[in-house]
Amino acid sequence: MKIKAIPSKWLEANGRRLDCGPYMTGAVEARMLIKKAQYAPLKSLTAGYSGGIFKAPRLSPIYVEDAPSGHPYLSSTDIQCNDLSRTPLISKRQAAGLEDYYVRRGMTLVTSSGETGRPVYARQDMDGMMGSPHFMRINPDSSKIDPGYLFAFLSCEYGNYLITAGTYGSIIVAIEPEHIEDIPVPRFSEEFEINVSRLIHEAEKLRVEANSAILGARQEFNHLGSDILEAEDFSRTPKVNAVSSKSIISRFDAAFHDPTAERIANRIMLSDHCSISDFCAELSLPGIFKRIYSEDETIGAPYILGSAVYWMEPKSKGILSPKTSLYDQVIIKKGTILVQAFGQKGGLIGRPTWVGEALDGCATTHMLVRVVPNDHELAGYLFAFLDSEIGYAQIIRLPFGGSIPHFTESNLGTVLMPL
Repeated sequence: MKIKAIPSKWLEANGRRLDCGPYMTGAVEARMLIKKAQYAPLKSLTAGYSGGIFKAPRLSPIYVEDAPSGHPYLSSTDIQCNDLSRTPLISKRQAAGLEDYYVRRGMTLVTSSGETGRPVYARQDMDGMMGSPHFMRINPDSSKIDPGYLFAFLSCEYGNYLITAGTYGSIIVAIEPEHIEDIPVPRFSEEFEINVSRLIHEAEKLRVEANSAILGARQEFNHLGSDILEAEDFSRTPKVNAVSSKSIISRFDAAFHDPTAERIANRIMLSDHCSISDFCAELSLPGIFKRIYSEDETIGAPYILGSAVYWMEPKSKGILSPKTSLYDQVIIKKGTILVQAFGQKGGLIGRPTWVGEALDGCATTHMLVRVVPNDHELAGYLFAFLDSEIGYAQIIRLPFGGSIPHFTESNLGTVLMPL
């Protein structure tokens, strides 16, 4: 528990709010410090629809599967992810006429409910996408401030203090545009702001290039099955399949006998191939453990939730103490591939992610299979296969269980991959 004494004038300056939020985050101190230098209110640096700080209207999305009939629709979770290639689609008819709410390159997007106050830079591959009302759009006036510099400030420690100070609610924490429009944005020399912006734009360029390269690698595998896969293979429409009595001895559930997965496996077996277990030096799934957090940030490892490992900037839930049982098993290392093994179909289950430098040495949930190939040089090949449609189709038939479908590392090891 934290205890802090504050002067009464702070209450007056913050709309007489009596909850601890605005005063415990460091926002008041950050605001006072910035106002000692040259600054400008955020709303004076934005332009466009509704003054440049706004949310999309609430709507009930009409999702479609046919790409030509659909328009990408980002959730507050989607905007934080590296890979946007599988973003859900809503009907183009529904998206028509809502162009004012589209995400545009250079905007700063801020999650406004749930995981509140996380800024994201709108990259080139987000431009023109529609999005939910659960994140705010901040559209900078480029004649007054560079979009990259504005994002850099809002995502730094001081900017984060000021954004999260405006949150309200107990069960569902939220934030509205009017809560951030008066945030003081410090102004520095033109040279300094340009240098900061250059770094942000360079990071954006690299992220877009990386996504394009990953998509290209995934497509190499998809092309292998293009002659046996049909559009309806990946639709949500129920499928009908007839199987032999021998094949249902081990698994009786219909999803396991998915005809798409069976056709893919049969095709792979016609050429050089191996199972994931033969290709890998490690396939492991840690047991369930009780998390023990450390108050000393120098002792332990940042603990990342299973959904956050897919984010561009994974956020730690705390420092996991070495006293935690299975501590060594839940630490992840650079070059490892993680595959979500628990969850509902259509979500993250079965999807892989790569452990890069940002996650190296962190701890994460027991719900992710750790995959390490025999040859580290072929880790990228393995990741591209697991991330492809022919890999995913085989993985997504593996889950079993009622309330929380899941699969084991042994199940994953049976998946066949071409060589």
